[in-house]
Amino acid sequence: MELGSQVGHYTLAEVLGEGAFGVVYRGVHQADADLQTAIKVMRRQLVGDAQFLETLKRECRHLDRMDHPGIVRFRDLVLLDGDVAVVMELLEGRDLGEVLVERGALPPTEAHATIAGVLEALSYAHGRGVMHRDLKPSNIFMCDDGRIKILDFGLAKAAGASQASQTGTLRGTPQYIAPERFGAGEDGPGADLYAVGLIAWELCVGQPACPPGDLWKMMGWHLGVGAPDPRTKVPGLNAGLAQLIVQMCQKDPADRPASVDEALARWRALTGLAAAGVAPSGPTRGPAKRPPRTVSLDRVHIEGPPEPEPEVEAPPRPATRTERPS
Repeated sequence: MELGSQVGHYTLAEVLGEGAFGVVYRGVHQADADLQTAIKVMRRQLVGDAQFLETLKRECRHLDRMDHPGIVRFRDLVLLDGDVAVVMELLEGRDLGEVLVERGALPPTEAHATIAGVLEALSYAHGRGVMHRDLKPSNIFMCDDGRIKILDFGLAKAAGASQASQTGTLRGTPQYIAPERFGAGEDGPGADLYAVGLIAWELCVGQPACPPGDLWKMMGWHLGVGAPDPRTKVPGLNAGLAQLIVQMCQKDPADRPASVDEALARWRALTGLAAAGVAPSGPTRGPAKRPPRTVSLDRVHIEGPPEPEPEVEAPPRPATRTERPS
């Protein structure tokens, strides 16, 4: 869609980001320019897939019933002539992926509060039967006012239902995908918990546990290498916290905590955080005003046969663009 196009009551005013599943715009209300949203216009090869559209509608119904301070607010699903757009709240800040690129490992208090906020939001969603399926740093938004928001609930499931995704054209970022998701079976809540474990590892160490590469290389890491004890990189890390992170990153779902609720209770006890989340402290947000954005899943090409077991190194983080809601 072009700038100036109308989506519901909103005019597309600015491109905020672009990814494999769509383009994100800042939408300005036609009757009041102070009313603004983030609008993700889905790619047409997905929109033309009836299975994708039906799954997206169902996921949007789930999102419409969710009301949690740690989950970006769904506003509307707009069906246009040949286009589909998801309207969300517009946020001020930047995603965790950007923060990690700029700063590396976070201070313990901030890392603890960030993971607690993510687990609290997941606990709420899982309690309503909703899983994320594509948790990664770029889908965690660090708001300028200290709030932590999870973005893009439902998109991974909708994209996974599309023919394009099934043929390998479109996929989510594999660095945080649980091993069971590479198989044919349906993944459960433990897949989200696995991703949180890898994100927690990264917040403490300052680099991704899974090195980047093609899909085969990363599959081999998840299935055969796995995340080491973060104390191999950060010797002074609290032993109990390190053990919990390692447990969340276990390849077998049965070896992980039984639920997000259990992991959250243990995380709070180990870090001394009270319930209801603690806003991270310190200058994590950068400039107070940044252009809004929206997270999109990455395009991954499957090339060649599986490679030998990769070495765990500290490569540069892949650039993943986001959207900004508020």
